[in-house]
Amino acid sequence: MLKLKLRERPFPELSYANPHQPALTRWFIHSVEGLSGRDRFAALYDFWRRQVAPSGERVFSRMLELIDVKVRNAAPWPPAMLPDTPLVIVANHPFGIGDGIAVLSLAEQLGRPFRVMIHKDLLKIREMEPYSLPIDFSETKEAVKNN
Repeated sequence: MLKLKLRERPFPELSYANPHQPALTRWFIHSVEGLSGRDRFAALYDFWRRQVAPSGERVFSRMLELIDVKVRNAAPWPPAMLPDTPLVIVANHPFGIGDGIAVLSLAEQLGRPFRVMIHKDLLKIREMEPYSLPIDFSETKEAVKNN
């Protein structure tokens, strides 16, 4: 039987691959991630998690600055008049995690506590925990209960 040996990659939490997948599947995922510039983003993540996240200040806006993404708003942001009630911001992620980071950067500009509904697997990035309401998409009784 052929045994594929995958090289160790820094920050395995920044991958959609996991040890429960077949080796060929993991290899394919790692290949696509490599072609997509994962290693560059891993270096930026390392800086972000060491220098930015511990401060707790503008962590998502600073993340966008690191990856050189600018958010343009059609209207002034944050809005001048916001109700003093709970606020839910919903974002679908058709463009990967970039649009999610952008929405989080907008949420942090509101100057009030916020949480984002997030796939529980993304909590592999421990720095996301304070901002997250994790959703478990496995179809187990425990997952349904926790959700």
